[in-house]
Amino acid sequence: MRILVVEDEVDLAHTLHTGLTAEGYSVDLAHDGRQGLWMARTGEYALVVLDLMPAKGQAASKGYRGARKWRAKAYQKIARSGRTPAASGPSPS
Repeated sequence: MRILVVEDEVDLAHTLHTGLTAEGYSVDLAHDGRQGLWMARTGEYALVVLDLMPAKGQAASKGYRGARKWRAKAYQKIARSGRTPAASGPSPS
């Protein structure tokens, strides 16, 4: 299973990568939302782990707004591929 981790705290991102890789998952890292969105739109992921906490100085609701945008774009991608959300579950890595 291929997983995308989007986390701006580098140490936490690497900890997640190490743990998930040790469990047998294929893990890609993105260190900001823009990079992560690009990777999610161009890659095939069974799961995206998305940091909802905004960076310092940003509004607390920003993470949740971002997650809603991600979800909308994910459904657009699934629709373009001809798959339904239920049929787009985990695929072999």
